[in-house]
Amino acid sequence: SRDGSRAAYGWSDGLHVVTLANGENPIVPGTTTNDYSPRWSPDGSQLAFVRIDDLNLYLVNPDGSGLRRLTDYPEYELLLDWSADGSRLYYAVPGPDGLSLRSLELASGAVRDEFVVDAKGLSAAFSPDGRRIAFVGRVPGAMGYGLYLAQANGSDRRLIAQLDDWGLANPVWSPDGRWLLVNIVNNDVPDSETTPALINPETCQAIPLEGIEATVQGWAP
Repeated sequence: SRDGSRAAYGWSDGLHVVTLANGENPIVPGTTTNDYSPRWSPDGSQLAFVRIDDLNLYLVNPDGSGLRRLTDYPEYELLLDWSADGSRLYYAVPGPDGLSLRSLELASGAVRDEFVVDAKGLSAAFSPDGRRIAFVGRVPGAMGYGLYLAQANGSDRRLIAQLDDWGLANPVWSPDGRWLLVNIVNNDVPDSETTPALINPETCQAIPLEGIEATVQGWAP
């Protein structure tokens, strides 16, 4: 959650919400084994998630109340995140040119096309103020992928990190928006361990975080 007090995840019996202070770990009633990718609303009152049964987006309160389906499309939807003000959800659907990023206005149900990311998997994150987006996409003329930074609508995009044969994924913003953390893996080495690194989005300075052999998912406030 945005305040760092709880964590949500999908498990074999449904979605769970863990209170980090005491370890309480109840299942979210009404969720199933086919629910995954939970995303907290900015105020921590709701969870958006994907249900594999019908490949649509859903919304639920952490106590299981208020469960409702948000979309009813045949495409496979990949949930990204909420808008900073909690009024929209961002998600992507695969297309011939890559992943088409869209936003859904919760009050009206209106869907808006945002921009296309040239990638097979969704690996992106909005800055804490919602004004910028960092995403992993294919680098034109190169074999691999790179980390891009753009305005929230996809404009003014620029490449800020490229590691050739080394893969990078799961960008995570620092709470103050001054740093990006990415998870790096050597694709030439089987079962290579993941190493996180900090990247300054303005100067492109990179700082490997040695000693952390894991995929970082979030950053405490």
